[in-house]
Amino acid sequence: MEGPIPLASGSPSPDPPVRRRGVFRKTIRGTRWLLRGGSDWAGVKSIRRGAALIGDLAHASRSDTSARERVFVDEDRTLDLRATAFSQGITEDALLRRLEERRRQTARIAYGTFTLACLFLIGWLHAAVQTPMALSRIMLALDFLPFCALFFLIAFYNALVNFQIRSGRRANWREYLMAESGFLPR
Repeated sequence: MEGPIPLASGSPSPDPPVRRRGVFRKTIRGTRWLLRGGSDWAGVKSIRRGAALIGDLAHASRSDTSARERVFVDEDRTLDLRATAFSQGITEDALLRRLEERRRQTARIAYGTFTLACLFLIGWLHAAVQTPMALSRIMLALDFLPFCALFFLIAFYNALVNFQIRSGRRANWREYLMAESGFLPR
């Protein structure tokens, strides 16, 4: 009879044979697990490892701000196209094309989210009026109104970014609301 085939030198060793545990060992192991307490039963170690991973990922996403794209602004808060194009590694014409595309994109997003906000608000008003006066009416108001506000805020933010691109300078929300050049995104 032949034994196992010898392995060539440098090749990995075969997996060790699987050891079967007897009933007595399984019983002892289960008893130890029960005596450890509820934290092991609930998987606290696994939850801690997951929370640590999430914390590490959040830290890594915030800490690398120097490598992110930057828009340079002069002292008078106008966009410095030459420095921004240089930092991006593109020409000024390519940067202007990107800004024009971004301006169109923010206009579409602003109008789309404003439309969604209005539709959610109309739906919310309809449901609030149709619901009988009770605790459920109050809960309905508290549940869906934040979605309406969120869509309005996203629309406003994109309209502000659109205004900044159109005007070629960094403006705050007050300057945007008081602008003479037009409120609506284009």
